[in-house]
Order: sequence, then C-alpha cells, then structure tokens
Amino acid sequence: MNDKLPKGWTFPELHEIASINMGQSPKSSTYNEIGDGLPFFQGKAEFGKIYPTLKKFCTEPKKVAEKDDILLSIRAPVGPTNLCPSKACIGRGLSAIRAVGPVIQKFLLYYFRSIEEWLSQQGTGTTFRAISGNFIKELNVPLPPIPEQKRIAAKLDSLLAKVDACKARLDKVSEIIKRFRQSVLAAATSGKLTEDWREENPNVDDVNEILRKTQIYRERKYNEAITKAKSQGNKKPRPFKVNHNEIPTEELAYIPETWKKERLVNISHIQGGVTKGRKLKGRDTVYLPYLRVANVQDGFLCLDEIKEIELLVEDEDKYRLKFGDILFTEGGDRDKLGRGTVWRDEVKNCIHQNHIFRARLYCSDILPEYISIATKSDAARKYFFDNASQTVNLASINMTTLGDVPVALPPKQEQVEIVRRVEALFSIADQLQEKLNAAKSRVDKLTASILAKAFRGELVPHDPNDEPAELLLQRIRAEQEASKAKTKKGRLTKKKS
Repeated sequence: MNDKLPKGWTFPELHEIASINMGQSPKSSTYNEIGDGLPFFQGKAEFGKIYPTLKKFCTEPKKVAEKDDILLSIRAPVGPTNLCPSKACIGRGLSAIRAVGPVIQKFLLYYFRSIEEWLSQQGTGTTFRAISGNFIKELNVPLPPIPEQKRIAAKLDSLLAKVDACKARLDKVSEIIKRFRQSVLAAATSGKLTEDWREENPNVDDVNEILRKTQIYRERKYNEAITKAKSQGNKKPRPFKVNHNEIPTEELAYIPETWKKERLVNISHIQGGVTKGRKLKGRDTVYLPYLRVANVQDGFLCLDEIKEIELLVEDEDKYRLKFGDILFTEGGDRDKLGRGTVWRDEVKNCIHQNHIFRARLYCSDILPEYISIATKSDAARKYFFDNASQTVNLASINMTTLGDVPVALPPKQEQVEIVRRVEALFSIADQLQEKLNAAKSRVDKLTASILAKAFRGELVPHDPNDEPAELLLQRIRAEQEASKAKTKKGRLTKKKS
C-alpha cells in the first residue's frame, strides 16, 4: 500500500507512533455515581460527538487514560471514538491511544474516525464482536510530514464544523415539519382549519342526529351479539361499554357550536387482540396473519414482515380486522401512546395481537380517518400522557383509558373536508420530509467522503520542503530504542545494587 501514498508519507504500524493502553474493568463494588474517585468510562454507550458523557466514577481503577487520549471502542461495537475529557478510569470495552513524539493527536483521532466503518467489520467473537490489543498495535496508519498533519487537522476542523452546522440546521427543519403537522392537527380538531368552510356551508347535518344513530346502531350490534351467542350456545355477552360522564371543560375547551364532545367508547366498539402463547392443544385452531406492535406506526403501517399466529376457529370473527377499523398501540414511549392508523384490508384475513386495540365505529356518518386524526392531536396525546400507566421502561394504556379519550365531533360533511385538507397538508409535509431525508443522507456521506479524501492526501496541498515522514519515523524509532535501552540499563543497575 506504500506505493499509493503521497510523496513524503509513510505507513507505520500504530505502536510505532502511539502508546496503546488496553482498558480493564475494576471491581463493580468500586463504581459509584456520587463523584467518588476518577471518572469511569466503559464503552460506546457513553460517547458523544467529541467527549463521552460522565455517568460513573471509580475509586480503585485498574487502567487509567490521560486527558485527550483517544478512547477507542474495541467491543460491542467496534470503531467509535471519543477524546478523554480528563484523567479517567477505562473499562475493558475501551482502548486509550496517545500519539508519541511530534505526531498530532487530532490527526490520529480523525484517522480513526475515517476507518470507523471498516473497524466495525473487523471484530470477532460469538457473544459480541471485539478486536484485540495486537490487532490495534499492528494497525497501519498513513503518516504525512508533521506540517501536513497540522494542515490536515486544521482543514478537517473547519470543514467538519461546517458539516455539523449543516446537520444542526437540517435537524431544525425536521423539528419545524413536526411542529407543522401538530399545528395542522390542532387546527383540524378545534375547527380553525375549516372556519371558512363553515361560513360557506351553514346548512349541514346536525351532529346530535349522528349521535342518535350511533346509539341505535350500538344497541342493534349488541342485540346481534346476543342472538349469535344464543345460536352458538355461548353465554350472553356483556353490554357494550359506554361512558356518559361529562367531559371536563378544560378538555377540548374550544370547539365550534355545531360540534359535539364525545368519548371514543360511545361511538365505537373497542376490542383487544389475541394473546400469544395460549395453550390450544387438542382444540380446533387455524393460523392467520396478525399485526404486531412493530407493524402499527404513527399514521402508517409497516408491513415488511407479517407473521402468523394460532388461534381458535371460534375466535376468528372476534379478532378479524375489517376495513375502516382504527388501530391503536397499547404501549411504548409515553409521548407516543395511542399511535396508530386506519386499517384498509392491506392483508386479507388479518387479526391483531393483544398489544394493539381496534376501534370499530358504530355509525357510517363518522369517518374513521377523522377519528384517527382526532386521536393524534395534542389534546388526545396529552390525555394519553396524563392517564397512562408507567413501568420502568414502558408506558401503557388499557381499553378503558383508550375508550375515555375525548373527541371533538363535527358534522359528517365537515369531517370529509377536514380529512381532505389534513391529507393535502400532510402530503406537502411528506414531500418536504422526503427531500430533507435525502439532504441528510448526502450530508452524512459528506463526512466520510471528506475524511477519506484527507487520508488519501487529497485534502490539503503538499509542500516539497516538508521533512518526509520517514525521517520523523526514524527519529521516533531511535528515541524508543534509546528509551528501552535506558530502562533496561536501569533495571540491571538496580539488580546489581
């Protein structure tokens, strides 16, 4: 590979130009989070852009890194780097690397960042992938003359700062698009989005008539369920749930006079899904495709992988999804509770598991698309956030909580207009997001491209007057040999005395 290097460069092994300190984990009894002892870093989980995040301390370190040592993650995962912010204890997931002699430490850091992806593929092991100390020591490093190292490091500082600034601006655009979507939902479910439409269309159906029809259909559906249970010799089903408690004024405070507040449970039948792992041996069963939580995203379905589940033949109708069912997830991050979308028969004879709820509207004068929009609004999200159950890592809602979510219900004609306008505005947001994602992808590739160019010798001009790196390397080797000889002589003297 030496023949591909620019003139004046050389290609030593890492141990020739840097000291390498392999981490070793101290006793767990010496860890603490109260600031006792040295800062303690274990691996990639703590890394930031330049410096790791301090989470623990250690009173009895076994291996210590110095300030500005390169901290290389050498296991699970291999490759990421940070700089040590101060003298610190390092665990076995890290290696501390420090350039020797006049070699520029920042230059060395950038080199490791240029080969991060390649390093990530070099790990070996079954439980987790890792690289050894010998692998690191024998790693070849393209080494330019010292003045050129300085020019490369300075140029990379400048260019990568601009790339980071560009990424930050793109992240702000992403946040603006997100806020735009929420503003659209807020306007849609408060009546502001269709103020002009209401002025132009004063003669619309009465929402009270929709609610009256809903009650009739709900009672009819329940009577049908009773008849079906009798024909199959089953117990009488429980009455469909309703909740006519008054919705507090602060929830959906401002809605047009032609709208009504209603709870989801009063306008739809809410059903949980089939439970996995049931013992069905010896009973009549069937295998059907089913939706998992991973399939139901916020506003869309991810159907790349659809699995099958075994259930009782008699339960097919109970759990089978129908066109227009509104899907909701039971758990997840607290700010994403109740995420979901409308089912449109994307998969035939599909059912859903118990961590997904479906709401089936009683009356066709209520659009599932509108209800899905309404339950994504800030008001609905706040309701889910305030009423969720919380475990250590997961928040969740149950069917009762979902059913009690308040919904602002407009006349059917206005629902149609709201859905049309929201979909049109979201389509614009989708196009912007698509362009933004493409821009982010190009910027992400730009960092790797700049780093690769730097270590091919193509980023900064070469100066023929710079001392060749080979002469620098010879001096470093001579100094290392002299240091070894001095150390050896000191040991012999000590032994004789």
